[in-house]
Amino acid sequence: MYGSQALANLTIFRSNLLGNVWQSYNPEAPYAQGAKQFDPFAAIISCPPHRELKQYGSSSFCNLSKLQKPCIIYSIGSAGNKDFEKAALESTQCQVHSVQCGAAADGSPASTERRQKQHTACFGEATASTSSSSSSLTSNATVPLGLFAHKLGHLRGIDVAHVGLQGEQLLQFLSHLKHGAFLPRQLSLTLQLPAENAKAGLRKAPSELALVFQHMAALGYAATSSKVTDAAASSSAAFSFLHVEHNSARAGRASRLSAGSAGDDADSALQPPLRAKRLVVSVSSFPGRVEYINPTIFSIMHGLRKPDALYIWVPLNVSRFKEDDREIQGLKELPDNVKGLTGHFNGVVKVKIPPKDYGPATKLLPTLLEEKDPDTVIITIDDDSMYRPETILHLEQEIMARPDHAIVWSCEITHWDPKKAPPKKGWREWKLNAGVCRGFPTAFASAAYRREFFDDLVFDQARAPEGCLHHDDVWFGVHLWLRNVPIWVIDGFGIESNCDTRKCWPVLYHRPKNRMSISLHPDAGTKADACLDFFKHMDDDELRKKMMADKGLQPFRPF
Repeated sequence: MYGSQALANLTIFRSNLLGNVWQSYNPEAPYAQGAKQFDPFAAIISCPPHRELKQYGSSSFCNLSKLQKPCIIYSIGSAGNKDFEKAALESTQCQVHSVQCGAAADGSPASTERRQKQHTACFGEATASTSSSSSSLTSNATVPLGLFAHKLGHLRGIDVAHVGLQGEQLLQFLSHLKHGAFLPRQLSLTLQLPAENAKAGLRKAPSELALVFQHMAALGYAATSSKVTDAAASSSAAFSFLHVEHNSARAGRASRLSAGSAGDDADSALQPPLRAKRLVVSVSSFPGRVEYINPTIFSIMHGLRKPDALYIWVPLNVSRFKEDDREIQGLKELPDNVKGLTGHFNGVVKVKIPPKDYGPATKLLPTLLEEKDPDTVIITIDDDSMYRPETILHLEQEIMARPDHAIVWSCEITHWDPKKAPPKKGWREWKLNAGVCRGFPTAFASAAYRREFFDDLVFDQARAPEGCLHHDDVWFGVHLWLRNVPIWVIDGFGIESNCDTRKCWPVLYHRPKNRMSISLHPDAGTKADACLDFFKHMDDDELRKKMMADKGLQPFRPF
C-alpha cells in the first residue's frame, strides 16, 4: 500500500512540477523570493511504516538503524564536517565510505574505525585512468558513481549517500546518476540559490531547481524531507530522497506498454518490443524560447524509450519577427545551458543552427537533410511542452505496427461541409479518437513519420503562399496527402490512473502561450486557410495526381 501511494505521489509531482514554477518562465509574472523559492519542492512522501524520519548530523533519513548487514553508506564531499559519518557509525552496523575530491581534502587522518574507509575521487565523466579495463582507482580519478561503486565491489548497491558537494561538483555528480543498480536507495543533498540579488538572478533560481528535481524524479526519487538551512539569507535548503521507482518497475511498465501496442492476446507479452532501425527526435526553437527548452529535452531523454539522436535546431535570425526585435534577434550564439545538453547526454542530443529558417517547419526539415535512410523514424516535438515517459515508446510502437501511416495524437479534419450555412470549404474539426484522419496533424503533442514519407518537394516553400510558412502542421499534412501517406490518430485520452494499459495524452505540461506562439498570430486562421486553399487538398484526388505528375514525382504508395 505504501509503495503504491509513493509511486502515485511521484507521478503527480512529475506532472505538476513545471506548472508550479511556470512564473519563472514568464517575465511579466510575479516571482517568489527568499525561502518561498523552495516551496514547489517540498517533501511529497513520508518514510515507510516503522521507519520514521530521523536526523543524522545535518541530514535526515528514514531510520538507518533498520538497515541490515551487509549495508553500504557513502559520505561524499563532507570535508570538515564528520557529523553524519559519526552518526552513521553509531546508529548502524554498515560500512561507511568517506569520499573526497582532492588528496587529503580536509587534512584529517584516516579513521581508526574498522567499518570506515577513506577514498579520494571526483565524480563526473570517467577519465582514462578510470576506464572499465582498470581494476583500481587512482588518487585523481574522475568517475561516475556507478563505476566507482562497481570498482569497490559494492555490487549489491548503495543503501545511503550523504552528498555534501556544492556548485559545479554537485551538478557533475547528479548529471551522471543513471538508471542502474548503483542508484542509492536514500540520498541527501543541499541545494544553493544563485548568489546574486538581481531580479533576473532570483527569477532564474526556481527554473534551475526544477531541472534538478525533474532529473531526480525521472530517476525514481521522491523527497522525504525539505528544510531551509540558511533561514537568515534563505539561500539554501537540505533535501532527502527515497528511491521509490526502480528499474525493474520501469522495465516492466515499458514491456506492458509494448505488448499492449502489439496486441491484447496473452502471447503478445512474450514478444520482444518492436524497435525502429533508427529512431530520432527533432525539435526547433529560437532565441527568447530556447533558453527554457531543457525541461522538454529532459522529459524525452528520461523517457522509457531513448532516441538514437535528438536534434535541436535553433535559427539565430527568425524571419517571422522584425529585425529590431531584441528579445528574438539579439542572441548571437546559443545559451550555455542549451549547448551543455550535448555533453550531458553523451552526444545523443545535437544542438545545431539550421542552414536557413524554415519557420515552424524547422522542427523537421533540417533533420530530413541529416537523416537519409528511408526507414528512419523521425518524431517531432514542440519546445514548450514536457512529455510523458511513455510518449516516444507509444509512437514507435504505433508506426512499427502501421509502417505506411504517419502517427499523431490528434488531427484537424478539413473538408467541404454541406451542412454548414452557407457551405464552407476548409472548415476544420478536431479528430481525437483512433483511426485514419483526412486532414492535417496537430502535432504539438508529438508526431511520428518515416523519412521516406517526404520527397524534396517539401523543401520548396517558395511556391506556396506565406501562410504555409507559418503553419508547419498544414505544410506537412499537404505533403503527406500528395504522396498518399495516410495519417493515423492514436486514441490519446486513456484514463489517467490507468496509463500502463491505455495511451494517455502525452503532454504533461504546456507553457502558457505568449506573443511568440504561432497560434496567437493575429492572422493565424487566415494564413492557415490560405495555405489549405492553395493546395485544395483532402478533397480533390484528381488535382493531387496532376500536381504530382507536373513535378514528375511518385507517390509513396499507389493512389
